[in-house]
Amino acid sequence: AKLTLKNATFVGNTSVTISATDEENLTTSRSIDVQVAMKANEAPVVAIDTIVVPFGKYTQIVIADMVKDDYTASTDLDFDFEEGENLIVKKIKNTSLRITALEDDWSGTDYLTVTFTDAENLVTEKQIVVIVQEAENQAPVIAEIPQQNEIGTELFSNIDLSQYVSDDYTSPSN
Repeated sequence: AKLTLKNATFVGNTSVTISATDEENLTTSRSIDVQVAMKANEAPVVAIDTIVVPFGKYTQIVIADMVKDDYTASTDLDFDFEEGENLIVKKIKNTSLRITALEDDWSGTDYLTVTFTDAENLVTEKQIVVIVQEAENQAPVIAEIPQQNEIGTELFSNIDLSQYVSDDYTSPSN
């Protein structure tokens, strides 16, 4: 026999009557006591391992998307964090984290350590990888080059284009 609760959230003591009937319709019953207890509380579970931050921008992470707990609503969890040396992390109310790079031109990998505590003081600490993406490669820029004049049959002067070309990823000499 399988016992099923009519009220899925019931916790407490109750009794269940079990009846057995044979082929000749003879019946017997017995009442048994049943204790329904809550599942043991477990520590919060952090659901993400990596956060990606676009270059020169910020990422905002909603706490409810980051952590789950079996008995405490994510909005009621206490949380704290320790940012990596290249990050700025700000807690916005108790609902989200805003993550940016410390320096506008920095890209790379750093870490954010988050700690969550539920209503029964069970704690989870997790180190999350934070990747600040590199800037998107832009087309080279050519500055204005002074007008070149030819006098008679003389050849134009050589122009050092490295003085006029700039690129975010390639040196002008390449």
